[in-house]
Amino acid sequence: WPNYLNEIDVQVARMPSRLVTSRNPYGIGILQAWCSYMIGEGFVRTVQAQPGKEHLIPHKCLIHKLQGVIDDFADRNDFDGGERPGLVEEFIKRPEIDGAAILCLHEDDAGLTWANTIEPEQLTAPPGSDLDYLFGIYTPRDNPQQPEKYWLKPLRGESQEGSEYDAEQIVYFKTNVMRQMKVGFP
Repeated sequence: WPNYLNEIDVQVARMPSRLVTSRNPYGIGILQAWCSYMIGEGFVRTVQAQPGKEHLIPHKCLIHKLQGVIDDFADRNDFDGGERPGLVEEFIKRPEIDGAAILCLHEDDAGLTWANTIEPEQLTAPPGSDLDYLFGIYTPRDNPQQPEKYWLKPLRGESQEGSEYDAEQIVYFKTNVMRQMKVGFP
């Protein structure tokens, strides 16, 4: 049986975790040590051909161009930090604190892709939805492991207004639960 039945159960479980990792020096230190252990010297995002299939790439300049796209995306979204905390570090800490790390990918008018972090509370069932949309994640009844849509409400305000996103736009990493459970647990 799951550790939670509804969104309130999950929010109640998140609160002590958030307090320990933001107010308690030991909790803060353990979380930072875990993050340092996971990241180490840092991550390298390098485009390369699969071993043994280098001959399938028509031009080496293609790899160079792809690397430029990836580097631009990482820089634009502060993956390694900059003006904001790094997304890599946040994606290691958030699952430990909240049981999930969520990104929403969207394209601007110039065709550039942006990655915005989503608070777990923003992922919620739309008004009047049934159990298929439990916790703001729509899955077919016969396959709860295959999200198709996500419902996100604004971070501020009591309004239940929100927006539906295709699964391809959401990066959702959950922890401490089995695959068929819709949300992670701290």
